[in-house]
Amino acid sequence: SKSVRSLVTGIAIAEGKLSTSTKVFDLLPQYDSLIRGDDRKRAITVGHLLQMKSGINYYESPYEGSPHQRLNASGGDWAAIALGEPMNAAPGTLWQYNSGGVIALARVVQTATGERFYDYARQRLFTPLGITTQYWIVSRFDSLPHTGGGLNLRAIDLARIGYLVLRNGKWNGTQIVPESWILESTRLHTQHTFSLGGYGSDYGLLWWRIPASYGTATDTMITASGNMNQWAFIVPRLDLVVVVTGGDNQASVPDFMIREILPSVVRD
Repeated sequence: SKSVRSLVTGIAIAEGKLSTSTKVFDLLPQYDSLIRGDDRKRAITVGHLLQMKSGINYYESPYEGSPHQRLNASGGDWAAIALGEPMNAAPGTLWQYNSGGVIALARVVQTATGERFYDYARQRLFTPLGITTQYWIVSRFDSLPHTGGGLNLRAIDLARIGYLVLRNGKWNGTQIVPESWILESTRLHTQHTFSLGGYGSDYGLLWWRIPASYGTATDTMITASGNMNQWAFIVPRLDLVVVVTGGDNQASVPDFMIREILPSVVRD
């Protein structure tokens, strides 16, 4: 969900609707009361939300009693919940996994484009890729999509997303997402975030990067990771996209990729 959110943001930026330096509260003045005297919050930009460096102390682990549990159970304004938590760092200084910030980003893009987020995503991204069965969990309050984890896709359609990234934003000869955004959003922005499936990971702009060493080869897997073992791995050196869907979080899919799949790929 988050990585697709990144692609849609890149499209909106290319259309001139906003930029990574756009200040969130400048675009969403209706939430000014959530600043609560902490001017650090006024400095939060679109780029900070994409990097997960907003400085807002929105946490989701442990889940019980967390802001994320409260948001998921809420029939109210999800963006207000996400933006309303207190600050614990200056924007840009501390990486903190934050699904709420990605949901607030949907509100930002929706405001900037003047279109409902799911309509904009369908017209600019899904339809050009031939994806027709995507399904978003949406807020009962205002139908804002849960872009922090509420996107449902078939495996074949997630593979289309992966292939789009592998081809630097191009699909059937048409540039769907700017190549510059693919390169910027999937490059290293933050090193050593936390472990995914037992492997250390880095972070881009809502994309994971997992360094994978096996034998004498080393690859960086550009990775989209979802709850219940939903994965997309893009390995440019091998011209490879691998998609996995699941129903629980028991197996280590990165381990399966690194130990089984990558060593098995032979290129002439």
